[in-house]
Amino acid sequence: MTGARAAANRLAPLLVAVTAFEEMSRDITRRQSALATAPGLARALLRQSHQEAAHAALFHGALRLTGVRATCPSRLDRALAACRSRLADDLERGDLACSMLGLHRVLEGLGSVALQPPAGDLGRLGNHLVPLRALVLKQEEAHQQLGELWVERLGDHRRPALQQACRTYVELADEVADAGLSAFDGYCMDRALYLAGSRVHLDRIRAAFA
Repeated sequence: MTGARAAANRLAPLLVAVTAFEEMSRDITRRQSALATAPGLARALLRQSHQEAAHAALFHGALRLTGVRATCPSRLDRALAACRSRLADDLERGDLACSMLGLHRVLEGLGSVALQPPAGDLGRLGNHLVPLRALVLKQEEAHQQLGELWVERLGDHRRPALQQACRTYVELADEVADAGLSAFDGYCMDRALYLAGSRVHLDRIRAAFA
């Protein structure tokens, strides 16, 4: 098996997972927009939902280019399902601040780490398959900035609730990162890059809500 084919076989399940994450983000931001009482925030969240749908289509297209039929790794699938469940719980309670903390601050940030410039063979293949990676990264960073602004506004006087939500979401994100990184065994450069990035991101979030 050639190096390129081996990398495609390893990358394909991750593309399935990323597509699922973007679809989750699409659905959650649409629900968030319905909860937002500030018209500007509602519009921004609805616009983000459309962007997440486009991201999902982009990564699904990249999966098709690999020529590999793949499914999401079971551990990673469970980790993403746990995130989806917690986000849905927040929305059922009408807790827009905590849901934006979870999605925009914690999980979107983790997604941005995954979109960083590639290091080794697996990353270079991903960059080839997703030529719009830089644009997607720019949009994900804008989503994080939206969260930074509005979590503070919506969560005013709710610091204990946000701290608890932060602990839960960081724990969930830790599992997503660890489950995803297990697919990078044998690709040391890629694994080291994403491991370092995810640690920096999650440590920064922990510090912000300590």
